[in-house]
Amino acid sequence: MVSAPNKKFLPYLLVIVVFAGVVLFYFINSKSETALQYDGTINNYDSCIAAGFSNIKTNPAQCETNDGRVFQDTER
Repeated sequence: MVSAPNKKFLPYLLVIVVFAGVVLFYFINSKSETALQYDGTINNYDSCIAAGFSNIKTNPAQCETNDGRVFQDTER
């Protein structure tokens, strides 16, 4: 059984968990949809970053697409 003080806490916990799930779902979907629509035209570092793919903090900087292609920032 859940004790009385814990029963008061459950609605707040439920709201926090649902909110976190919605934010996580939105973040994952918005990033992947943006990246997918540019997937066919990515051929350098700048277009990879513009498409929303991961910026790898290396020297020189690199960007990695979902399909594993890696582009280096050769201009800086």
